[in-house]
Amino acid sequence: GRGIEVAKPPVHYRQVGEICGGDLECTLKYTLNGGEEYGAVLIVSEKHAEVIHDFLRKYRVPAAVIGRVVDKPPHIYVGERAVDHMIKAWDQFKGWV
Repeated sequence: GRGIEVAKPPVHYRQVGEICGGDLECTLKYTLNGGEEYGAVLIVSEKHAEVIHDFLRKYRVPAAVIGRVVDKPPHIYVGERAVDHMIKAWDQFKGWV
């Protein structure tokens, strides 16, 4: 399996920075569950990352490297800690899951 190690979650609102004070896990919690962080995640080979980034920049699509794929069990990691349990989702029939 492969995991995803997040090193720099995208933050579009300064309030998240003020609330979390630079704490990566806190920032990740808000960016995964805040509801206003719309975007797409692209997973690309390191050897193609620069070409993809240049293509997106050409069309003025904001992009940033926020982490990397790691050889660990399939989870989202901050450092060595799996944090995917922090992700909440809205299910139309069940509510928050």
